[in-house]
Amino acid sequence: MSISCSARVADSIPLEQATKIVDQFIVDLSSAAAHMPTTIRSLAEVPADHVIISNLSHAPELLNLSTQRLEVAMYSAQRVFAKLFDERIQTPVHREVFLSFLDALTTAVPKLRQHLTEWLIFAPETHRYHREVLCSFQVAISSLGFSDVDSVVLDCPSSASCEALGDA
Repeated sequence: MSISCSARVADSIPLEQATKIVDQFIVDLSSAAAHMPTTIRSLAEVPADHVIISNLSHAPELLNLSTQRLEVAMYSAQRVFAKLFDERIQTPVHREVFLSFLDALTTAVPKLRQHLTEWLIFAPETHRYHREVLCSFQVAISSLGFSDVDSVVLDCPSSASCEALGDA
């Protein structure tokens, strides 16, 4: 699905309807990522005309669906953050797509960075020690603005073990 979020705040829809559109956007993004050929090992290798790249470029427009922009942003970020820990997310590219979506959201709404930081710090142990996700976060820390998240707090694996994981 390629989104058409040319809606302006003046044409906004109710928050409940906006969240349904966000849910479908996330499902479509996840489906496209899940069907990437195994030869593609990073988002940088995805062709520029691929639906994933197109949708990620339009992701911030989701926030304009409703006058409740922050609520749409929070809802979107919470859904994507939870998806990062989904056992069905098996590839680094899939996680990278979700992290890029979070990056787009935090760029559009910088206030989300603090919430993401808190969610990561106070996540259940099953999330905080999820090696593949932590490695993905370690790569994305600077772009997502997690500068106040210390690798000791995250109990991040070393970058060497993250690189080995990528080679596995």
